[in-house]
Amino acid sequence: MLEDDVIALNGSWEFLYLRLFYTEEFLGWNSEEWPNYIFYSALWVFTPALCLLWTRHYFPMMKRPLSNQRIMTGCGLCIPLCILLFFAAGRVTVAPLPPGVNEMNNFGCCSQGFVFPHSKASDLIRWYESKKIGFVDMLTEEYADANHETRWAITPSVLQHVGRKSSKGDDFGKSSKYHMSVAEKLWNFEFERGDAESLREEEHGLVASTGYR
Repeated sequence: MLEDDVIALNGSWEFLYLRLFYTEEFLGWNSEEWPNYIFYSALWVFTPALCLLWTRHYFPMMKRPLSNQRIMTGCGLCIPLCILLFFAAGRVTVAPLPPGVNEMNNFGCCSQGFVFPHSKASDLIRWYESKKIGFVDMLTEEYADANHETRWAITPSVLQHVGRKSSKGDDFGKSSKYHMSVAEKLWNFEFERGDAESLREEEHGLVASTGYR
């Protein structure tokens, strides 16, 4: 619902799809972003060290408490250990996606549920037909990358994957873990935190408020 005294930015509603399911399995510390991780880790180590050295240089009374040993212990040992703990905890733990709709142009998997704008349907169908063969999720991402399309995802996922076999074969390849197939690992952790009973009551309340039975 919009009031009558607003205008919209032209093109602001353009996107390829809204993802209803994704797995956090591929939202970790991805190798493509390691240069950024190294840069910010170094920043966290050297910035405090330089500040402490500057303080010791310009404030003589701080020379004793800010000895080389203490600076080395804090910036060369304690901070790196905290950084290692940060990465060991996992990206989903320390930097989860906020609830709502989030941009997900990379690392989104898989094709269990999409909502496509009507305006994109014909172009996608022609793309699939031109490729003739391939997996839906891979073809869709290939189309999105080629056309610089924006992709969105709902957090938490409103769908859960329960399949045990993949159409891509080699279900127990190098990506399998814990005696589980690749397909069995494709699930959304946050989905499992949903309270089915409270959601059912909320649904009944909404239905009742409309007057339908």
